[in-house]
Amino acid sequence: MLGGVPYLVFRSASLSGRDVRLLSNTSALFALFEVHGTMLEPVPVQRMDRYDDDLVSILKYVGKTNEQFTKLLLNVTAASAFGAERILAGGLKVFDPMCGRGTTLNQAAMYGFDAFGVEVDKRDFEAYGAFLQRWLKDKRLKHKALTSRVKRDGRGVGQQTRVEFSATKELHRAGETQVVEIVNADTLRSGEVYRRRSFDLIVSDVPYGVQHAAVRESRALSRRPTELLEAAIPVWAELLRPGARWACRGTRT
Repeated sequence: MLGGVPYLVFRSASLSGRDVRLLSNTSALFALFEVHGTMLEPVPVQRMDRYDDDLVSILKYVGKTNEQFTKLLLNVTAASAFGAERILAGGLKVFDPMCGRGTTLNQAAMYGFDAFGVEVDKRDFEAYGAFLQRWLKDKRLKHKALTSRVKRDGRGVGQQTRVEFSATKELHRAGETQVVEIVNADTLRSGEVYRRRSFDLIVSDVPYGVQHAAVRESRALSRRPTELLEAAIPVWAELLRPGARWACRGTRT
């Protein structure tokens, strides 16, 4: 306790630039200080965030996952799969197989990662697509959006909204864009939507046995998320690249 405020304190002989960048992106960090006796000296943080934080905070809806928890889940998953340099370099592809209204996708986009999601609820699919495009317009960021049908072997799988954008005009002119894509489809059909070994990370919050009825193969509805996970995890695993990782936060039943 310092001045009546709780802090997380650790000892280190020194902090490299890499160390500061990693600490700057922890989910619980508000500020970073170096301790000198009873005095605190602010250490400038270097966040990976490319965009204003309202990208992850402004959209409110029932069942939304806490933004800090989402960031924690993404960070831990990335750290279990890759070294610090790979994470800080960016360019990772993140998949949320039950993405709701895009909390995980937005956090991945904040880091400059490409983000892909599947969502069975058409209202959530439409709401997120509309939100992202409106947010980009409000921020006057160069982007293009396309909504189309996804087909495999001549059969419809679902509707897709793909948005490509850049954090600055200079990046856009250089052709350096990132992607956020969401598909309105059953998560059990994720393997029909995306090719094997497409993603570096799979990150999802899975309270769907409570917020949504899980769809089983019989097409009957179940409130038990375990039944959905048993069927879905083998499908999701096929989408991971070698050495990649996945993490889900489930709900007890």
